[in-house]
Amino acid sequence: MLLIFIKRYWDETRDAGKFSASPIFDPATGFGGSGVGAQSCVPNGPFANLTVNIGPGFTSAPRCVNRKITDFLSGGCGATQVTAAIAKDTYATALDAIYSGPHLTGHMALSMMVSSAL
Repeated sequence: MLLIFIKRYWDETRDAGKFSASPIFDPATGFGGSGVGAQSCVPNGPFANLTVNIGPGFTSAPRCVNRKITDFLSGGCGATQVTAAIAKDTYATALDAIYSGPHLTGHMALSMMVSSAL
């Protein structure tokens, strides 16, 4: 099922404000849901119980794949925010508005932490 879903791209603007209910984070057909416990380890889906060696910072330490979905922050990825960002007069201002707006907010809404060593 995951491969079928991947063939279509994820349009996060449709899930803005409700990332936690998005099919992309479904435990069976997506990438697993929000993390649990002190380290926010992803408990289900293809990344459950997976250990990676990334971070903190530029170091390498084993940790779980972690994610903490925040629906409030995911609201910043909506169609209104994307439209406003790409409507800027120059490429430079549009790039800044996209990167510091919906793009950054999308990352923040998943709160991927790299400092939680196992």
